[in-house]
Amino acid sequence: MDADATARPRLKASLEPIVVSDDGLFLLSEGRHAWMPPPVYAALAPMLDGAHTIEAIFAALSDTYPIQQVFAALDHLRNGGYLAEDAADQTRPARAFWEHVGVAPSISQARLARARVSIVSLGDVDNELLATLLASHGAATAPDGDLTVVVTDDYLRPEL
Repeated sequence: MDADATARPRLKASLEPIVVSDDGLFLLSEGRHAWMPPPVYAALAPMLDGAHTIEAIFAALSDTYPIQQVFAALDHLRNGGYLAEDAADQTRPARAFWEHVGVAPSISQARLARARVSIVSLGDVDNELLATLLASHGAATAPDGDLTVVVTDDYLRPEL
């Protein structure tokens, strides 16, 4: 694990942590689960919210757990793919989506901010909902976009 004291690890947004007092930590997600029985994981979980630095985590837990045990638990969580250090300003569902597909939320946010999407409507459809949805995720619509999305009322339209 990188010993960067300014890192602010958090559990990935796609995970639902369930702390069972001193019995450990369950991590649940779509198609995956893990149980970490050592009590250090239950103590760590509330601090893995992206607001605490590694240094602060060590300081908070050092009276109860040896620093090597805290370090080993953090390293195990990182190596298992349960931690993120990305601090993108997105909703939890959006972060969960991007993390699930293997893209850091801040990278997705930057790419969406640069994206220009053209919307082509075929048939009796309103493309405003799609334009609003794209805008809510940071992508702008433009007549000459980098990507074109076709919205139609019938996938068998001859124009397609």
